[in-house]
Amino acid sequence: MAYSKSGIYYIAGINAFDQTPPDEWFQMNAVLRVSLGNFLFFAIFAIMMIGIKDQNDRRDAWHHGGWIAKIAVWAVLIVLMFCVPNIVITIYGKLLLFP
Repeated sequence: MAYSKSGIYYIAGINAFDQTPPDEWFQMNAVLRVSLGNFLFFAIFAIMMIGIKDQNDRRDAWHHGGWIAKIAVWAVLIVLMFCVPNIVITIYGKLLLFP
């Protein structure tokens, strides 16, 4: 079965090995990077919402509105995760497996 290499294979900082890992490693790494980006987005958002008591708080507007800004921040975080060193993703992957 013929297929092309995933895009993550060609990112210079990610494929910086003497011996190229198997394709499964690149696939798992891409999933972990997107997962970390999502985690950071929702963790930052949750921390911003701590202490809001009612809808009169200025930060509540972020909860109910600001969709364009939230989508932009989310997309930027996902893209930035592909610039993070491999060791950070490896540690994140190990933490996810921690019981």
